[in-house]
Amino acid sequence: MRGPRRDRRPLFALVAAVVVLLGMEGAAWVAERMWPVPARSLPTAQPGGDHRELKDQIRAVRRQTGASALLTEDQLRGWGLPPNAQLTFGGTGLSTNSLGLRGPELAAKAPDEVRLFTLGDSSVFGYGVADEEVFSSVAAIALQARWGVPVTAVIGGRPGYDSSQALALLEELGPRIAPDIVVVGTLWSDVYIDDPELSRLAETAPVRGVLRGSAAYRLMRRGLAPWLAARQVRWIDSRDDVGDLDAASGRRTRVPLEQYVANLRRMVAVAEGLGATTAFVALPAPMDLDVVPVPQTILEYRAALEMVAAEAGAPWVDGPAWMRAHGGNIGWFLDQVHPNGRGHLALGAALSESLAAHPR
Repeated sequence: MRGPRRDRRPLFALVAAVVVLLGMEGAAWVAERMWPVPARSLPTAQPGGDHRELKDQIRAVRRQTGASALLTEDQLRGWGLPPNAQLTFGGTGLSTNSLGLRGPELAAKAPDEVRLFTLGDSSVFGYGVADEEVFSSVAAIALQARWGVPVTAVIGGRPGYDSSQALALLEELGPRIAPDIVVVGTLWSDVYIDDPELSRLAETAPVRGVLRGSAAYRLMRRGLAPWLAARQVRWIDSRDDVGDLDAASGRRTRVPLEQYVANLRRMVAVAEGLGATTAFVALPAPMDLDVVPVPQTILEYRAALEMVAAEAGAPWVDGPAWMRAHGGNIGWFLDQVHPNGRGHLALGAALSESLAAHPR
């Protein structure tokens, strides 16, 4: 006796849905290649600027071009920079390579080449200055002349990156870059007042990372670009923007001091695993050249940076002390944290002197 026939309609519906989705994905993939979106940058926040006006500018550009924000989602670190793009940041034109790092594509490493890989936020990235003016580039040129071997500066700084994000970047890209010296300059984004929005971006990054693998999803975001919120990161504009180490105040730092120290130590360990040494740079700011005392929080994070450098026996660059000793003034800065070309020149000289004095 034959049993009842199984209803196969749900199976057919499932197969049909999969076929339709695959067809949509294939069509979106073809559409992306037929109508590529040129890499463009959007207006970026200026310290002390009117952020409402900035948002209006961003909406206008998105409506006209459908351009993506300067900062893109990153699966591991919350946000990053678009690879192989021509951008404008801080009024300066720049390009990114296939790794999403500022600067040209890295060629195969020469046998005698020395690579400096810098980690940090927009001050290390070189906000408002040209590629050759960034302090790591300045140091590389000086060291190449001194050592008589090719020295390449690989700019790993990214706008808004704290020590946790810089560590993740080192762990992911370090093996591909093969650095000889890892230069750690993370500070400002760590001591900034904790911003829940930045934490949410990092928390949802893995989900966004999976979705961005879909051409249909990317095409949908492209169509909705004029109405989607633009991703922005802020930077320290005054002493009021610095978090407090006193938990009772409610003004927490973005990365707690204990985690900051752990991140720095982990960077040393990762660098050693790559066969590289580590150097540490305490970034200066106009507040260091002022008669008003530097906030205690910043002093404590800098002390932690120096402590880890001493533990590792690593080169240490005291940026504030170097600038004071060499006649630095507020004219060496673009704003409250970012050095201008003159400031980067001084930092590059300090870094090259420190590295040259340290055995390789």
